[in-house]
Amino acid sequence: MLNNYGYCKNEGLGFVKDVIDKFKLEKTNINIQNFDDFPNISWAVYDYTQNLNPNFYILINYRGKDTNRSKFNADKFKLIYNFENCYLFEKL
Repeated sequence: MLNNYGYCKNEGLGFVKDVIDKFKLEKTNINIQNFDDFPNISWAVYDYTQNLNPNFYILINYRGKDTNRSKFNADKFKLIYNFENCYLFEKL
């Protein structure tokens, strides 16, 4: 799956799965946004019986503030973890 969906490129499935495991977020649906022209990978990790947790945000292929393509406001979050252009943020 990593060959098709990428670690921290393409859809970023590898990064998303690592973040969920590393930070024990298995039962948490996280906002995931990809800044390249790839589909959102949420379908692979969401538990549709759970609500979306607004306290975490994963950004894939993020290269800084891009207010035209995102509702994400970096000023309201702190960086928890990143690898290359992939980030996990937690709400302040």
